[in-house]
Amino acid sequence: MESPLKKYMTWEDYLFITDVLKKNEIFTLNLLGGEPTIHPFFPKIIKHALKNFFSIMIYTNGIFPPKVTETLRSLNTSRIKITFNISTPGFISNPKIRDAVLANIEEFAPKTEVTLAITDVFQSQTFAQSIFSHVNDSLLKKVYARLGFASPIAGEANYVTLDDFPNVGENFCAIITDLDRRGPPKGYKANTSLTPCMFNEKERQFLENHEVRLHSDCHLEINDRWFTITSDLSTFKCYPLSMRERGKITKSNDLPAIRDAYTVLQEKYRSEWVLPKCKTCPFYGIGKGKCSGPCLAFRYNALKQMKKIPIANEGDFVKDNPSLFLQLQNQ
Repeated sequence: MESPLKKYMTWEDYLFITDVLKKNEIFTLNLLGGEPTIHPFFPKIIKHALKNFFSIMIYTNGIFPPKVTETLRSLNTSRIKITFNISTPGFISNPKIRDAVLANIEEFAPKTEVTLAITDVFQSQTFAQSIFSHVNDSLLKKVYARLGFASPIAGEANYVTLDDFPNVGENFCAIITDLDRRGPPKGYKANTSLTPCMFNEKERQFLENHEVRLHSDCHLEINDRWFTITSDLSTFKCYPLSMRERGKITKSNDLPAIRDAYTVLQEKYRSEWVLPKCKTCPFYGIGKGKCSGPCLAFRYNALKQMKKIPIANEGDFVKDNPSLFLQLQNQ
């Protein structure tokens, strides 16, 4: 909230962005935040998005303002996928908030694809199971479950090391086993930062049987998520690294070129930060069934803690230096 960035995107900027997206034949729009449903023009935005995009995804804490609930009720929501983040402090600790969120999940799950998302460090099974325990078994059967790591905060001491990986894999699969017993959900999804080496051969087969697709990091080798556009029309691919790699949307932007520039940038980071052990891993590489190594944000934080990356003011990096992203884009 102390950021100088705009708190929300203006209606005029939203129209500008959607016009750029349509010209670049983007058919899916993800609405994120913060909390997107508290945007002052959210009902107007969702109606416009339905007319101009094939599919819309809303990532929300599930506490809808009354006008948003009324709007969603009035629309054909079959093309609006809703992901509810149920890892929030409100859902976990406040029964009144939790009941309101569960009521919204119950209402919209029969109408469209609803996913319940939690973020965990998977050092035990307790946290995830305690969150899902608030969802009754009959409701669990109507939704998808998405498990993943919380986004690391740039420069903090929050990262997962190779020593943690076996524990992560065991607990991740145990959580799915517990949900199978209770539901099962309609299906499972995995967030980014999960690598094949977190799982032994039996666990990898277990995930394959559950059609869980692992994304090692940031969708480098797949193009289903391109990059994020912020309230001030800047762009980034990876939230924890966003102060090192922001671009800018303009009328003349070729969006695939921006996406490709981020790919080159991430490959530069990867080549500098890769773990030696990764280079000998049979899964290492780019492409289907391959893994490009641990999450770059985890590596960034780990290397900063080990003083192998200079600790500088990230804002100064953007303000005082020509960003690598812009150099790559110009090339």
